[in-house]
Amino acid sequence: MTSQSFFFIGLHNLVTDGKEWFHLLFYDIDFPVRKLYKHYAEPYLADWLRHFSLARKLSYVLYTTKHGAHYISLTPLNVTKWAICFNALDNHFDNFYSGHTIRLSPKSDESQELISYETKFPVASGVAKIFEYKFKIKFKNEGDIQRDKCHLTQ
Repeated sequence: MTSQSFFFIGLHNLVTDGKEWFHLLFYDIDFPVRKLYKHYAEPYLADWLRHFSLARKLSYVLYTTKHGAHYISLTPLNVTKWAICFNALDNHFDNFYSGHTIRLSPKSDESQELISYETKFPVASGVAKIFEYKFKIKFKNEGDIQRDKCHLTQ
């Protein structure tokens, strides 16, 4: 049997404005979004996560994966708010996921399709550009955090 190596591009959830560190909220949702449940799962996820995000003033993207969906909030959070938000997602979806890194590149036979998004809250611009390009959307910049000051860490 021949072994194969698979490499994926992932994104770590830390950004900085040059003075302090912020966390982005990621969640890998294992949920039957595709297949027979698509008519139920996508609207449920989109609605639940829209309300979750609006209540917490988070800009985000939600897109399909091979076994569910990825939720990526692009609004920088302090560690306390990140922990509270992550705990709420983890209690609701109950997946075994740390929330620190998320896979961006598609797996074999995976189609990553945008389910829903919100753009009106502050975002880390370097990360937002990835999703603006990928899904042909545009994030607005409203709020206290300047778009061009938060960037990916090296």
